[in-house]
Amino acid sequence: MRERGGGDERPRLIVYLTDGEDDNRLTGGDLERVVDRARTAGVPVAMVTLDSGACDRDRPGTRIAEAGRGRCLDAGDDLVPTLRDEVARIGTGEER
Repeated sequence: MRERGGGDERPRLIVYLTDGEDDNRLTGGDLERVVDRARTAGVPVAMVTLDSGACDRDRPGTRIAEAGRGRCLDAGDDLVPTLRDEVARIGTGEER
């Protein structure tokens, strides 16, 4: 996204798709660095995981998505329409 330059006004969204297997390894300082990066990136981050319950409170995906002003979506959600809605929300500039 950096290569597109700062003058590009098109909406941006990072979608991180995971199976959730690495959630238990992203802890401590490593997790804090990712959360901080999401907070300061200036681009919303949608965390999408195929693991049900991965968006529970204080889980890595939830913390990263909240810091990045995005949403955390997991297998408990209807992923395709929910992700489509998130992309549309970002594209129209809607706030949550």
